[in-house]
Amino acid sequence: MRYLTPILAALAVGIAAVPVPAQTAPSQPCPSTALKQSQSVVFGWQLAGSAANAQDLDQTCSHLQSSANQATTWSQLGLLTTTIQTPVCNALEPNAETALVKLSAANTKVFTTLLTSSFDQSNKSTFSYLCDNIRYVQLNGFLLDSATIVNATCQLGADSLHPQPFTTIGGATANQTAVEAYNDAQSKLFAYTYAASATSTDQLQTFCANSAQPVRQGRFDQLQLDASCVKSTICSVKSPLSVDDAKAQFTKWTSMGFLAVIQNLTNQPGYLKWLCHNLDVGGMDGVGLDGKLVKAQRTKNQVSTTYTR
Repeated sequence: MRYLTPILAALAVGIAAVPVPAQTAPSQPCPSTALKQSQSVVFGWQLAGSAANAQDLDQTCSHLQSSANQATTWSQLGLLTTTIQTPVCNALEPNAETALVKLSAANTKVFTTLLTSSFDQSNKSTFSYLCDNIRYVQLNGFLLDSATIVNATCQLGADSLHPQPFTTIGGATANQTAVEAYNDAQSKLFAYTYAASATSTDQLQTFCANSAQPVRQGRFDQLQLDASCVKSTICSVKSPLSVDDAKAQFTKWTSMGFLAVIQNLTNQPGYLKWLCHNLDVGGMDGVGLDGKLVKAQRTKNQVSTTYTR
């Protein structure tokens, strides 16, 4: 987590201390559209940041451009090829540090959409509860911008943004077990999404060999992915994934990453019970999560939380 401070500082530039009142906020695209845009940005920066060299970037860019108008597995996952290719084709050299800042911002948008879609939108008290109880220090540990996320819940709860204190009561820090679970899910999500583009066993073998290259392993680590997990996951795919299999893996690991964070939003007594009662399976399903999986896993994986705002 050595990148945490500069990344969050970069994200903080231009963020106002008080949110725009809900009634004056501009209209937003539907959650699923916004989500796929953000997920495409995430994957694009992961590809750009993990490239071995400039030639690798050029080859990936050419592949993306040639398949832009084709019904690829990525497009059938709802990802936007033109959005994926932008960071890849615009980069002169792989730069994991720059990519990580962009990933943090895009992952924040992904989580914000998932979070705000996972509860009854008409129940303002639900979002007021989240506004009051989300712990900034916890979200920051996942390299997510806490101010953006808290602001979104406060807007939906029609509340003012609760100020972040200058000091943390009790000196609490983010739960590293939960952070590792999130990074594991992100690693598998990237690996399966990447592998899903393969159309032959030979191509999968090439992907496997490439993921084992020391330079790529180092870049995966710099992107806060688990390099060994990325490699083992890609290499475990022995034949091209069907669209249904790719969708199943995409949904599963998006859900597991979301779960790792949402279980650890606060140390408020009774939060996990409240969460189980208020999660909306239909809302989660509507943004590509497996709502039943999230609810079922929440009752099994109650990672202890000791956080303060």
